Amino acid sequence: MKATIFAAGGRLARLAPGSLRAIAAASMIAGLALAPRLAAVACADGPPPPPPEWGLTQSCPDPFCPDTTLAGGPHLTLIDYQLQQSSSVTLEVLSLDSATVLRTAIGATQAAGRYQVSFDGRDGTGAMLADGDYPYRLTAREVSTAAVLFEDMRVARVRCGFWWSLGQNDPDAFCPAGVEGSPQGTSIFFRVPQTAEVHLEVWSRDSSHVVRTLVNGMLAAGQHVVSWDGRDDGGGDLANGAYPYGMTALDLGQSCVEVFHDAKVATLACAAATPEPRPGAGARIEAIRPNPFRDAARFDLRVSSPARVRITILDVSGRPVRVLLDEPRPAGAFSASWDGRDDAGRRLPPGAYFLRVEAGAYRGAGRLLLLR
Repeated sequence: MKATIFAAGGRLARLAPGSLRAIAAASMIAGLALAPRLAAVACADGPPPPPPEWGLTQSCPDPFCPDTTLAGGPHLTLIDYQLQQSSSVTLEVLSLDSATVLRTAIGATQAAGRYQVSFDGRDGTGAMLADGDYPYRLTAREVSTAAVLFEDMRVARVRCGFWWSLGQNDPDAFCPAGVEGSPQGTSIFFRVPQTAEVHLEVWSRDSSHVVRTLVNGMLAAGQHVVSWDGRDDGGGDLANGAYPYGMTALDLGQSCVEVFHDAKVATLACAAATPEPRPGAGARIEAIRPNPFRDAARFDLRVSSPARVRITILDVSGRPVRVLLDEPRPAGAFSASWDGRDDAGRRLPPGAYFLRVEAGAYRGAGRLLLLR
């Protein structure tokens, strides 16, 4: 059986709550090409440090959902383990009753050190696992005798039946409450499958800063709804246009912290307000793939009528880092791509970035996650 479900990755860092979070997540690659982390090395001016202890950690995020059609993730889980000495390692995912091995990765000899692998929630045939608690077992054997040096088990929880979700606001186009126009105000529905710290923020039309914080605190599992009156945090009316809103959920009890992020766009359209000039041009981001990405992401877009189109990548502070396109485009579908570099050709650090699309007076936004 091919051992392709596990992949090396870096540990995820805890990020400060209250701002948009960026995660450098592990990505799937074929084989068990794992490099030791925090391996013991000799000190030049003293005795070598003691070898690491044996260990196997609880998977994180926990739970997760392997169904990539559900927005926001997480769609894989990360597992850390430590080897005290050079060993032959087997890592197996078992059936719900622990009677059958569903997926196995067998590596060559691995040196003492700390490792991280990822599991995509699929069995040996590539089929997605049903909801349930799946034990995973790490066995480390002595290389020459095959004697067991260490063995431990944990459980990875697959949960897709009641998953994170951020709904499109209803009504989609609305007017601030109290301003002549119909409808007034909008509702945003979202689902939280576990207790978590939730941040729901409305961003400016150019995605450069937060204009309204709708949720900022702990929420229990369940269906939730929040209303937005079309005003900013200071109570001021916002101009007509498209405003991205995003939801981030944090599990502060886990080292990986962020467990969900998704974004949508709400539209302010007041009959009583002076409409912004819109020359009939509109654009739509139809797909961003892959996302998260490591080497390059492709954007599929569509322009409804001829217009000058500008595509910009922004970092989480709203600072433009790359202009991908700035030219007249005919109506129709087209594609662009980003290689994770800035305008000077420098590789940017992993984390969250925004894609901003401007076509005439239209502005749209999407979110990308650049991996290590």
